[in-house]
Formats: sequence, C-alpha cells, structure tokens
Amino acid sequence: MMRALILSLALFCGTAQAQLSQERLAAAMELLEAGQITRQIDATLEAMRQTLLANLRSASPTLSDAERLRALDEFILPDVRARVGEFTQETIAIWAGHLTVEEMHAMRDFHRSPLGQRMLEVQPRINAAINTAATAWAQRVVNEALARHRDALRARGITL
Repeated sequence: MMRALILSLALFCGTAQAQLSQERLAAAMELLEAGQITRQIDATLEAMRQTLLANLRSASPTLSDAERLRALDEFILPDVRARVGEFTQETIAIWAGHLTVEEMHAMRDFHRSPLGQRMLEVQPRINAAINTAATAWAQRVVNEALARHRDALRARGITL
C-alpha cells in the first residue's frame, strides 16, 4: 500500500515537473523568437566563418581566401548549419532554466514593442562597439601592468 502511494506521488510530481518544464520551454521559445534568435545565430555563424578563415590562413598558407571560403562554405558550414537546431534547443533550455514563464512572457512582450524592436535593431552595433572598447581597454591595461611589473615577473622566471 505504502509503495503504491509513493509511486503515485512520484508519478504525480514527475508529471507536474514535466508540464512546468514544457510550459517554460515553450515560453523560452517564444522569447527567443521575439528576440530574433535566427538573426543572432546568423551573426554567430558569420563570426565563426571568419574565425575558421583565420585558422585556415595559418593551416593552408598557399590557398587564397576565396579558396578557403569555398572550402568552408562547401564542407564545414553546411554541417554546422544542419545542426543549428541543437544550439537553439540548448539556448531555449538555458533561458527556461533561469527565468519564470511570467518573466519570459514580459520580455517577449517587450521585444515585440516599438522600444524592444529598436533595441533589437541597435543591439548588434552596441555589442560590437562594446567588444571593441573592451578589447582595446584590456590590451592597454594589461600592457601597462606588464610594463610596471616586468622586473618582478622576470625575478620569478616569467619572461614576456
């Protein structure tokens, strides 16, 4: 009798958790669609393409960039694009794991508003500018710190 009760409770809790999980996953998908995830994925793939191109320059110095890009576009990127759904599902799960359904619906509604649309329009440019500024700042600060501490680092056997 007790075993049947525990099993029934476990099944009930598991069903409730699965339903909540499905509701959260659906809300996360709506949020990502409103946030134009396909545009973000396309930007990620283009950045990946440029990184792979840079790697191929080192690995295949006798080829032209046009030849390298043709190889990437013919062999590598079709496989990557075919598996974008995996990344999308992982992204959905991450959002669903961090926000409530209500929070995701509020964010979805914001993305659909005129201000949200404006944010989606300018966000890639803002992110690029922030990344450029962060890289320049980090290089400057690290170089200054290295110059200031070069002798102490050398004393510990670290040469830069």
